[in-house]
Order: sequence, then structure tokens, then C-alpha cells
Amino acid sequence: MKPPVLPLLIACLFQSGVSFAQTTDKALLHFESAGLSMGVSKQEQVMVGTKVGEVAITDSVKGFWRTANVNPVSESSLSGVSIENVCYFNADTAFVSGFIKNKDKYNIIYHTIDGGKHWKPIDFGMDGWVDDAACLDNGEAWLSVSGKGIAYTKDHGFTWNSLSFPYPRERFAKIYFNNKHEGIIGSLWNVLAYTPDNCNSWTTLPTPLNQKKYNKTAPQRRPEFDRVAIFKDYLLVSQEDLVFYSRKDSVNWVFMPGYTDFYTDAENNALYFKTSKGGFIKSDDHLQPISSFKNIGNPCAASCKNGSLFILNLMNILQINTKGEVIESPLYTNNLAEIEPTLFHYSASGNLGSIGNKIYRQKEYKGQWNYAFTLPFTCDSGHLSMTDTGTILFSRKDDSLFYYSLADAKVEKRAKAEVLKNFCAKEIQTIVFSKGSQGCFHYVSDKMEYVLEGGSFVLSQKSNPQKGQTVYLKDNADEIDQEAVQSFVKKIPAIYHDLITINDLKFTQNEYDACKRNILTFKTFLESNQGKKKVDREEKEGTFTFYVNNLDFNKLIALVDSVKTIDQAVLYNYFMFSGLWSTTSLWARVLLVNADNEVLEIKSTFYKPAAFYFPWVISVNGTTSATMSIEINKFLYSVFPGFLDAGKRVDIIQDLVKELYRQEE
Repeated sequence: MKPPVLPLLIACLFQSGVSFAQTTDKALLHFESAGLSMGVSKQEQVMVGTKVGEVAITDSVKGFWRTANVNPVSESSLSGVSIENVCYFNADTAFVSGFIKNKDKYNIIYHTIDGGKHWKPIDFGMDGWVDDAACLDNGEAWLSVSGKGIAYTKDHGFTWNSLSFPYPRERFAKIYFNNKHEGIIGSLWNVLAYTPDNCNSWTTLPTPLNQKKYNKTAPQRRPEFDRVAIFKDYLLVSQEDLVFYSRKDSVNWVFMPGYTDFYTDAENNALYFKTSKGGFIKSDDHLQPISSFKNIGNPCAASCKNGSLFILNLMNILQINTKGEVIESPLYTNNLAEIEPTLFHYSASGNLGSIGNKIYRQKEYKGQWNYAFTLPFTCDSGHLSMTDTGTILFSRKDDSLFYYSLADAKVEKRAKAEVLKNFCAKEIQTIVFSKGSQGCFHYVSDKMEYVLEGGSFVLSQKSNPQKGQTVYLKDNADEIDQEAVQSFVKKIPAIYHDLITINDLKFTQNEYDACKRNILTFKTFLESNQGKKKVDREEKEGTFTFYVNNLDFNKLIALVDSVKTIDQAVLYNYFMFSGLWSTTSLWARVLLVNADNEVLEIKSTFYKPAAFYFPWVISVNGTTSATMSIEINKFLYSVFPGFLDAGKRVDIIQDLVKELYRQEE
């Protein structure tokens, strides 16, 4: 008999909420930030948490979505709701748990008996953070309450009692119970325990770290368990993102290289492993691979039930069913009344937001959105922005541009390459070089402006930093050759999609050798600090640090030479996505002003002094393009030699070695 398609209940704490993009009569839910948990029941029904205190509900994996607020009190109290676990028994009955405030305590779950239409708070008898939860289809469930113990229900979460627990002060962030009432629990601090009889008796188990099954070369990390489970005659744990298994009758952990996580259900209908490359492998009853699934996307959460694996990505849900078929289902809603417009323009006079091509106005932040008008084109892919001329610009991913004038409702369609070409065909009159930093409470910049006079650009303005202020721009020549500038400008339409190669960066053998020496220095540093829970090493230029467990230094050294032939896609991803978020950023900018007083901006933003300033962002007439073109760097070196910093090149090699190492894990 074919097993039924399984529903999901997914709850989460979203810090950034949810945004939507309309496609014809549907709207796509886009999850921007998530800490997700998933639950699965037997009916074809799905619930997805959309932000703190809310869930989205559908009647099937492929169905449409509606939202329901799990918190029955005022919106101001949503800060006290952090939904982190889901127990989903059937189409009607479920509960969510986590860090949910109830006056001066954290002692409740939210419970529904009508498929999420209404939610009721229920006291589970303890006060604390519910780190994890497990449940069975028959209505049994277990909560792991931080610093308190295990709460248990056998009536679908209506009533609770505490079970015997010898580790009350330990924080067991991961638990697993099966339909035989066996349980295994793992703490944040390297404690592992097993019960064969629903917590009546407990056995403390040796951990992989206790048995020295991995080399702890990441001393800063807590030795926490990321997942625990019992599968057939095996125990499974993920400790510090490393997966291990052992026979139940004699605990001797075996490392499973290439895996970072695993998923099974209480009935052990199937076992899936997540690989270090983001794929999934289904195993047999003896943990041997029987099928492999690649190109799954970027999973936020996954859950196994009745032999299927359900995977939540940012834009869809995937089901790997019992036949090995991968079924993809976008996250859609057909109730636009429940969707808040996506803000794309903020101003003191009012904000503009969109749902697809419908434009809404908002008088003040968090105020009511009111429908304004509908754009006469479909906003199916790309993004909306506002230009300085009172025009809405839609930039489609195929490089098509739609300019909508608010004054007369006229639309002009252009191509990005055409906009760049038209700008660059006109003579440049002014060049402005500027560098600076900005943060929550400051904005500081230096500026040099050159104006065309005769056959040269002549220095006309220069900023004068105040005493004690950081100077960002070095001195430059008083004149810049016009031909050098105009020759570069003519290249811009052809280079704005350029990608760099490793040869463009011109690393020297001495720089590769320096990277190898720095890796060996880090090896010596770790060996001299072995056993310490925390080791601090000053991060400065030339310092190599890589706090990954089971670190293979021979592989690291070998990968240094592999950087010389690194794939262009890896190089692109590194420069595009390796920057760390910070409240303070540095930036370098060049403005080119042509004879029609149009401005083209070339800008790089970064969070630590850069060696190459990639990616550059080219902006003109409201449209932007990210580029990795080395031609920009060459131009700046020729006309302003001190504009780009030349240091920290070895740091780039070291980062690329780490990236290659992660890909080979």
C-alpha cells in the first residue's frame, strides 16, 4: 500500500519576517531569516512558521497558504515568543514550543485542535526554555526543558507530568524518543545519556569526544550535540557537525566522514544523511548508502516521516519520497489580503511598497498600507527601486529595465547595456574619487575632484580632514590624462559582466609560500595550546586561523598550490559572498560625470581593508550591476596609484585555501 503524502508543521523565529513576490494570481513566500524546526503528521497538510508568533498553513505540500497567529495576546508581547519546536500529531492537533513567555515565567506551549485556526496556551508544569521536543502519532510527546528535565504527555499535549531525570542542571538541547519508549539525549556540554524505559532508568554514555574519536582542533566551539537518534540497533549522534554511529549493546563510536547531519523518525521508517556538500543520502538498515540526492539547494530544515524526507529551502519544500522521487513544491499563497507589501522606497514624505506589480503607500513606518496603483508591467523576477527623478525602476533579471514615471504614469523600457553604452558615448567632464567609512553613528569621507580643462583632468577640490580624523585618501597627481579616462569609459559596456580569473590577481610564489608558513605556524600554536577550552590568537595580516575539528594540516598545505588553478565559480563566490556583516563598513567610490551631467558610480563596500575591492558595483540612471572586472582595478592603478591598498594579499590566498578545504570535506 502506498504511504500517504505527509504534511509538515514548521515553526520558527524569523528576525526579518517574510517577503512576498507575486506571480500572476499567486504570491511566493520568501523566508529571509530563520531558525526552523519541522514536524510531520500523516495527513497532507503543511504549516510553516513565518515570524515570531505566527504560522502559515496549507492543506497539502503543493497547496496554498494562509496565516494564523499562535499568540492570542497583543502584538507587543511577540518579543516573548520564540517558537523552536513542533509536535504535529494529525491534521487537527499540534503544539509548538520554545522560549514562550507567560507573564514572569516561560512555562507554556501553544496548542491547536483545529488545524491552526485557534491556539491555546497550556502550562507544561516547568519554567524554562524548551530546547527540543519529540512526539509520536499516538499523542505521546517529550519536552527537554533547560536546567529542569523532561516533561511528558500521552494525551496530545493537554496534560503534562515530569519524568525521572538525573541531570537537572544540564542543558540537553537535543533529544529523541521512539515508539518503544527508548530515548537518547545530548547536551550542549558533552553529556550523552540513554533510557530504555521512558526515563525510569538512565545510563550515561561515553561521547565521541570522550573516546577521542575526533581531534578537537576547534577549541572555541562548545562540544555540543547537534542531533541524536536511535536507528534500529544503532545509536547516532552529530557532535560539532561531525556524525558518528555506534552499536547500542557496546558503545564504540565510529566517525562517518562526509556527513554533517541525519534524519529518521520514531518508527525508523528510513534514515537519511546530509552531506557536507549539501546533498542527501538515503541508507539501508546497516547505514550503507542506497541512493543519493544532489543539488537540493540550501536546506533550512528537514524532517523524516514514513520513509520520506521533507526539506525546507528558502523558496520551496522538497519531498524525497519512498520511490526516490524528488518532488518540488514552491511556497505559494493565494490570499493577498494577508500579505504585507515589501518596502522598496523609504522617505520622510511616505514609503512605497509592492505586492507583485501592485504599489502601496505608507505614511509612516509600521503604519497602514494603502493601495495606490498598479504598474503596467509584470514584476515576475528582479527588483523595484526608486530613482532620484521620481521614477520607479524595475530591473528584471534578464537586464531589461522598466522606468515608470510617477508624474505622468509613462513607461520607458530599456536594456541595461544600452543605458551604459549611451552614458559612455558622451565625454566625461568630472571625476570624483572618495573613500571613507560609515556606521550607525558616523559617516566620514575624503574626496578629490578633477575637472576637465583642455586635454587633462585638473584637481579642483580636495577634502581637508580635521585634526585627529582618519585620512582615507593618499595624495595624487594634480592632473590626470584625458585619454586614459576616456579609453577606460569606452570599455565599461563590455566589462560590466566580467569575471576575474586567478591569473588576474597575479599572486607570487613568495605569497603562496608565506601562506604555507602561516598554516604551519597555526599548527604549532594549536599543539602548544592543546586541551584549553578557549585559545585567543590575534587576527592580523598574515595570521592563519581555521578552527575546524579534525583539521588535516597536510591537506591544507597541499591545497595552497591548488589555489593556482582554482575554479572561476569558486573565486566568484568567494568575492561575492565572503564579506562579514558589520555595523561599520569601509567604501571606495569613483564618480564619472558626463557632458549631460549624468553620473556613473563605481563603488566597493567592505568591512576590513581590502586587497582587490571586489565586487565593484556600477550604478547609472538608477540601475546597478555587480562586476568582478579587473579592468577597473587597472584603470585606478594607472590614474590614482595610491587609491587602492596593495596589502593583505596573502589573506586572500588563505581564505581560498579554507574554501577549497570545506568543499573537499
